[in-house]
Amino acid sequence: MTTFFLGGSRRISQLPGQAVELIRQIVEGGHDVIVGDASGADRAIQKLLSDAGCRNVTVFCSGEVARNNVGAWPVSRVKADGAAKGFQFFAVKDRAMARRADIGVMVWDGNSVGTLLNVLRLVRSGKKARILSGTTTRTLHSSNDWHDLLRTLDHALIDELRAKATGDEWIDAASASRAKETPITDDLFTVPQTKLAGAEAQHVVALNVALADRDVQAINRALRSLAAVRGIHAVARRSGMPQTKLEKAFAGKPSLGTVLKILHALDIRFVTAPAIDQPAPSTQAKKPSSRKPGSARRARIAEERQPELVTLARGPLG
Repeated sequence: MTTFFLGGSRRISQLPGQAVELIRQIVEGGHDVIVGDASGADRAIQKLLSDAGCRNVTVFCSGEVARNNVGAWPVSRVKADGAAKGFQFFAVKDRAMARRADIGVMVWDGNSVGTLLNVLRLVRSGKKARILSGTTTRTLHSSNDWHDLLRTLDHALIDELRAKATGDEWIDAASASRAKETPITDDLFTVPQTKLAGAEAQHVVALNVALADRDVQAINRALRSLAAVRGIHAVARRSGMPQTKLEKAFAGKPSLGTVLKILHALDIRFVTAPAIDQPAPSTQAKKPSSRKPGSARRARIAEERQPELVTLARGPLG
């Protein structure tokens, strides 16, 4: 089940038509929803969810009391540091929501710093975020998309974003990844396919070498590096494994089934090829065989068909 983080600017009291339609689709799809407790867009979203009879909702709040809970839904109370005040006090629950969600939908007034920071947190975690602003829609899949968004903002807003984001959260032009990502579709319910680029291509080469050397630790390192490029959380979600189990697999000796799940999540497929070099004929005298008639021929055929090296190729899985 997909969990949607729905949020927006406090200055927005009435949701635009495209936001209403999208939220209704989410409700009809039976998806889980998490929403904040602020006035403005949060309350308007809560009202729409309540009117639609949606029960798969959790309201997040910083501290003990939810400021708004229109549908009397379960509340997730996020404990804030005692020193956190004002904006940073409420940002604590926003960070928790970005960690919990799979996809974000933000209704933005064109000025709200908090709304854009939620988009940044989602992107940082390898998740998709859709921004609805007036009649326009923008979907972000990667740090490159975030960098493209920054180019459209005025310097004062960018300075305020940088000032309120933590060092771990902020992505600017210097730190944005140079890998180009091309979504298969802008559909919010699909996962974008990434073209094989620089660092990722190197990790695939390293994985091929590790497979050829039968080096389990090197295989794990290469898989871990590939997953880091795509986002550990996103890979865990696509593989159907909890993130803790995925991390454990990287640190140990994962089964073939686990490796296949990881490769599937990375959009990487196995390609087998027969060995190019055939072993030289043995000069030693052959010992009498104890095999039954016909077994030697079957073994020889199996050996001839056995690929020696497993390589990888990027592409859609069949």
